[in-house]
Amino acid sequence: MKILLSILFILTGIYSCFFIESAQIPIYESYIKSWVFSLLISHLIPSIYLLIGLLLFITKFNTKLLLISFLITNIFIIEVFFFNVFKCDLNLICLLITLLCLIIFTLLKFKKINAESFLIKNNFLKKIVTLFLTIFSLLASYIISPIGQYSLVDKPIRNIDKKYSSLLKKYIDFNTLSEESVLIALFSSNCNYCFESAEKIGITQKFKSFKKIISIFSSDLEDAKLFVKNSNYSTTIILSTKIDFLKLTEYNYPKFFVINKNGIISSYKASSFQERTIDKLSNANL
Repeated sequence: MKILLSILFILTGIYSCFFIESAQIPIYESYIKSWVFSLLISHLIPSIYLLIGLLLFITKFNTKLLLISFLITNIFIIEVFFFNVFKCDLNLICLLITLLCLIIFTLLKFKKINAESFLIKNNFLKKIVTLFLTIFSLLASYIISPIGQYSLVDKPIRNIDKKYSSLLKKYIDFNTLSEESVLIALFSSNCNYCFESAEKIGITQKFKSFKKIISIFSSDLEDAKLFVKNSNYSTTIILSTKIDFLKLTEYNYPKFFVINKNGIISSYKASSFQERTIDKLSNANL
């Protein structure tokens, strides 16, 4: 029974790893209005199941561990049945229900619990094994769904080349921006990474006072409007020539420029405009 429970927990953890990316947006919309924390929590959930499964495998039956397992599984099942913001499929739901039934059965059947829960007797070795399993569980969700290099840090490029500000001034009157900071987004209407960034901006705008956004496209107006509509965010649309667009993005888009209240311009490449930056820009008056 113990091995079966362990295997089910490990399978639940591995299977839920494939829902990490799709779970981040629902967590942000329904629970925590922080992209960084929603990212970390979406990775933490599978890790918890993996850790419990691995600990069950190397321990004797342990009342505390079983009760923790029961509580976590119950919370997850209640969330799935009443809200299901994670959009879990039938396979994961069935797995969770089976897991809960087995935990209840085990708690009812095993009334006598050994005082020593670990099969490993040496105290130092216990700590080393527990630490190793914890690190492994955290790494497993990261390996299946890696966290971006700049997801947890905000690292803009400051003191940008004057050629960028000159090109931007061809399309934007900086004199009208003196009273507030502005985010300038350079998007291609057929770029998936651009759409993902725009979608996150749109979701953030629903809950926070995001700074003024100007979007520059090199496509025609109809394609730009369709992009904005599908990604569901509020912005001012500006069209540029393809040559200027490529010069501004350096053939790597999306790209973002932030002009603060003092007129200082900083920029973000596609890889650096991640969760931490969106949180910062939506919370701060730069």
